[in-house]
Amino acid sequence: MKRMIIGFFLFAALSGCAKEQHFNISNIGKKIQNSTVLAGNLIEKGTSNWYNKRFSPPLMINKSYSIGRLSKQNITVYGNNLYIGDEDGWLYKIAAQNGKIIKLLKVDHGIGFSGCISEGTLYFSDIDRNIYSYNIDKGSLTKHQTGAPVYSAPTCSKGKAYFLDSNQTLYAVDKSTILWNNHFLNARIEMKGEASPVINGRNLIVATDDGFLYKIRNGNVIQSVEANPAVEDPDTAKDIDSRPAVDILGNIYITTVNGIVASFDKNFHFLWKKVSVPAAADLILSPNELIVSDLDGNISSYDTDTGNLLWKVNISKKPLIGSAVMLDKTIYQPTLNGYLYAISENGRILWREMIDGSGFASKPVFYDGFLYLSARSGRIYRMKSTK
Repeated sequence: MKRMIIGFFLFAALSGCAKEQHFNISNIGKKIQNSTVLAGNLIEKGTSNWYNKRFSPPLMINKSYSIGRLSKQNITVYGNNLYIGDEDGWLYKIAAQNGKIIKLLKVDHGIGFSGCISEGTLYFSDIDRNIYSYNIDKGSLTKHQTGAPVYSAPTCSKGKAYFLDSNQTLYAVDKSTILWNNHFLNARIEMKGEASPVINGRNLIVATDDGFLYKIRNGNVIQSVEANPAVEDPDTAKDIDSRPAVDILGNIYITTVNGIVASFDKNFHFLWKKVSVPAAADLILSPNELIVSDLDGNISSYDTDTGNLLWKVNISKKPLIGSAVMLDKTIYQPTLNGYLYAISENGRILWREMIDGSGFASKPVFYDGFLYLSARSGRIYRMKSTK
């Protein structure tokens, strides 16, 4: 069975709040070396407004922090602060204004995936069947137990968070209670529940490891579809491990670990399906394009109306696990071998920079004039462009 190994993990049980602690901050003002212009593809200065944008090489490290090891933990932003947890179970806060970092609290087990924030509450999970609600203003933590570990990030909306555990049970949680849970009986694969839920209007869309999509409203399944139908080889995994993407019309886009890229309308009718390369990173939707980072190291763009391939570029011999982000029509993609790439909207490699040899399995965050990247070594970089 072809399955991806996405880096394992991390979050944990209540151990209490810690007093403020300062961290190892190094490399301040250091320019990143070995910036590489690839194949003459860098847009010439003066021919594009790219150089008027905020981020272009060389990048300068404003601050860097050493915390516990990281895998797929993304930085979560709320107000003027950024939050992240590590494999040792610590939850950290970084002040965007001055870059100061403190430990907020420690839980009993590693924090393995990103959190989400809604109405002043940070929701996250650990690797030992616990989900948490952390009231940011009060500094209080509430813990609930799930039936199985959670291997994906939650989704937040209107004061609630939605978690999918590895036994295909979906939980709705608010600041203090589990509101409801729903178990999907079709699950049949050993490791399940790696795709985060996504909001689509009044509904919640859930993708499961048996290749199904579910539409949930108020905890009830109102519709389902086999999004990745049976294949000839029964041992071929059909998992949907990337978070589905939803456009403004309610159309839904998915990728699977057996190489399917597909689109459905809001009523779960097939719009198109293409055979591609297995993918696990979150998808990017831009006007008329679906951007996919895959397990063969490619970034591809598909027409959202037809599914036709618009362009494809290979940037790595390793899988692209960390999700890309798009800013000012430029795609920023971190890699497992430690590079950050900038790709133009038509698939041209603009530049790459070697940041950290331990590699990246998380997505970049742009906030308040800085670029934040969290490496698997546990080092977080706060960078800015020197141009």
